[in-house]
Amino acid sequence: MRLNKFVSILSVLFLVVGIAGFGTPALADDVVVVSVNLDAIAEVHPAFHEAQEQFMQEVQEMQEELAEMDEDEALAAQERMDMELEQKAMEYQQQALQEIRDDVQEIAEELGYDYIVVEGMLLAGEVEKDVTEEILEIIEEEYN
Repeated sequence: MRLNKFVSILSVLFLVVGIAGFGTPALADDVVVVSVNLDAIAEVHPAFHEAQEQFMQEVQEMQEELAEMDEDEALAAQERMDMELEQKAMEYQQQALQEIRDDVQEIAEELGYDYIVVEGMLLAGEVEKDVTEEILEIIEEEYN
């Protein structure tokens, strides 16, 4: 699975799962809606890298298993392994998403943002500003 596909799926999951979980502040003129570039956040967040490493380990183990099989066994096992890898990828993505979401939510609360949306995904309304750099700095400070 390519990195871009992994990040794209993560972006969609973040939008669907993440935005709903931030809570609903009272409707008022002072609601602050900001955006982030989720690809940039994921690239530096340790949860994303850990998920990638775990997934690549799974791929390597399955490749080693296939290499030990004869051709007929390998063909039969390949489809099963592909399905297992797809399931594992989703599990790792969901775990990474949850960790990223938790960190972004904590940062949003600290900085006074009511809603953080994925850049380019707000269908209506206005985003006050892009806070990607601000969040990247905080994540890098926290994990480095």
